[in-house]
Amino acid sequence: MRKRKQEVTMENLTSKSRPMRKRKKKVTEENLTLTVSSSEPNKRSGGEYFDRIPDDLVIKILSRLFSGKSMAQCRCVCNLWSSIIRRQNYNQLFPINSPDPPRLLFTFVAGEKLYFYSTPEPQKPDNNSSLAATLHHTFSRNTDVSKVCRPLRGLVCHQRMEENHIVSVISNPITGESVTSPKVKTDGIEARNYFGYDPIGNKFKVLCLTWSYCGTLQHQVLTLDTGKVLWRKIPCCISYYPRNDGICINGVLYYTASATESMIVCFNVRSEKFDFITRRPEKFYLMKRTSTLINYKGKLGLVDTQDYDDGFVLWVLEDSEEHKWSKHILVTPLQWNAVHAFVVGVTGRGEIVLSPKYAEEDPFYISYYNLESNTMVRVEVVILDLNFLKGIDYRVYTFPNYVEDVKLM
Repeated sequence: MRKRKQEVTMENLTSKSRPMRKRKKKVTEENLTLTVSSSEPNKRSGGEYFDRIPDDLVIKILSRLFSGKSMAQCRCVCNLWSSIIRRQNYNQLFPINSPDPPRLLFTFVAGEKLYFYSTPEPQKPDNNSSLAATLHHTFSRNTDVSKVCRPLRGLVCHQRMEENHIVSVISNPITGESVTSPKVKTDGIEARNYFGYDPIGNKFKVLCLTWSYCGTLQHQVLTLDTGKVLWRKIPCCISYYPRNDGICINGVLYYTASATESMIVCFNVRSEKFDFITRRPEKFYLMKRTSTLINYKGKLGLVDTQDYDDGFVLWVLEDSEEHKWSKHILVTPLQWNAVHAFVVGVTGRGEIVLSPKYAEEDPFYISYYNLESNTMVRVEVVILDLNFLKGIDYRVYTFPNYVEDVKLM
């Protein structure tokens, strides 16, 4: 008697709660199929013969998902589904029906480990707001983390200093995957990494700088791609000392530096060419270590919260070719001095976000400063499952406007 045909569906592929009468079989690309409707049964190893699900049907299934996290889980169904999701244009193939809203990403650095937490950003924060951050993944290496770059399209780059070497690690907090770069020799000199993204070529790149107090400087670039990850030396016309953390806006990586004068280095991620902003907007006192580069409504902004009794100044680069700046005097709220926090970014609504570098208390607080109303609110952040960090010295990096992505390494 012919066996009863069984339809393979998304539900019975992923269900783990339904009891199994027979021994479980590993789901592979070969047996993830649709039942053949034929007059004569075909046998393979004592079971029914199946045809592979067509790619267009798989794409239709994946296009009905509602979140990036669900997409990440589908990678584990079989090699076929994983290979389709890995395609370069997967965002166009699988447009999420309901995109996840921007989140706050908290990266706790405790010695040799990184802990990634996130929570949805509050739409209308007030002093009664409270956020609960949940743990995504933990990354561990055999050396201490020295710096964490700002995330780009769901990926985070951090650098590790080893003996006479610097290493870059690019991680995805959602999928738990990471890629480690080859070592760059430092031989006792200074080194720093910057993280950039080319939106036209859809390429992630790491810029590594090494320099000494004699003024020598070497530039190397690493492209995160499906091929072998290698460092490439690139030329630069001048020697300088990088100073602050960088920020990538519309395919250009910006960071402050010092040479004969203070300046901003502009690195085009696509062309890998350098440009320099040396024109001073009035006094160039904003190029201090206390200055913070921000993305202010798609433009480069610099803000300094120190050495101002009545407020601070926000500079916005209005014309990148002519190097023209606009100046915004921001009045400091009365509670500003009690915040003990640092500018970490700007929300999509244009609110400046301040967060402590060390979360000495649980819960701790982040602050939102509204530039238009000149008001500030403090929001409580409860970090769930943080007991394992008690008694350990750690630092927290806070990144607003983090968007989850299931891009695979």
